[in-house]
Amino acid sequence: MKKRAPPSGTVFSYPYFWAYQEKRGLKHAKDRICCMAFSSVKPDGMEVLVILAISDQEAVTREGAIEISLMEKVNAGLDPSRPAFVHLTEFNLDHLGKSWFFNANAKSSAVLAKRSLNTSWRELPSR
Repeated sequence: MKKRAPPSGTVFSYPYFWAYQEKRGLKHAKDRICCMAFSSVKPDGMEVLVILAISDQEAVTREGAIEISLMEKVNAGLDPSRPAFVHLTEFNLDHLGKSWFFNANAKSSAVLAKRSLNTSWRELPSR
């Protein structure tokens, strides 16, 4: 059976690699709560996943993250007593068919409302 990318907003655990970790030469990332922004199929047929980190730290700029509402934190199984932000200033890319880390069959905790991910590929920074 062919793997399918989860819908936008799906919350799951993933070894997210921050840009500062890459700059420091680190090779391993810790699992953290993330969400699927979207997926896109390249001309060669490979499906690319765009994954955003969820953190309790605010972004440097107001436009850099979207705060997750209390109701959505509860629905996603996140700690409602802690702040939660979907970071938009960086992202991880993974390839659905070749990923060592993304498990398309893993159980996700929830799907954030689409308004929480009101962004497009053009608004995400390039790296």
